[in-house]
Amino acid sequence: MYHYDAVNPDANLDAQHRIAKNLRFLRIAHTMSQEEVCKKIDISRSQYSCLESGTKEATFPQLYALSLLYHISFEYMISFDLSVEATDLLQKKIHSIESREFQKKFLALSSKNQLRITEELFQISTAAKGGNTNEK
Repeated sequence: MYHYDAVNPDANLDAQHRIAKNLRFLRIAHTMSQEEVCKKIDISRSQYSCLESGTKEATFPQLYALSLLYHISFEYMISFDLSVEATDLLQKKIHSIESREFQKKFLALSSKNQLRITEELFQISTAAKGGNTNEK
């Protein structure tokens, strides 16, 4: 079993629910059914269903087998809310893609239009900072 905070008995519940949420998230992200996961790690579907719902604590061997199945570190799987981590990564990726698209479109413009846009962005930035937009 994994270590829990003895001072805070609710830490067990929080960790158990975080792990359950991660197990469901990982299974869905890998487009697997509960039956498929159960066959791969050799447990019954009812056992796995309890792990995923958080009504039963996963054993170390079960968590280790699941971390191998999903190609994720054991520590990472039990320590973080992976859905939040994945959402953050997706948002960064989307921002990166949008930035590259803007850059491509900007560079395709004539130098006159590039200068006009740069001046407008400078004015917007200066106004947002509370400065004088007439200065260059």
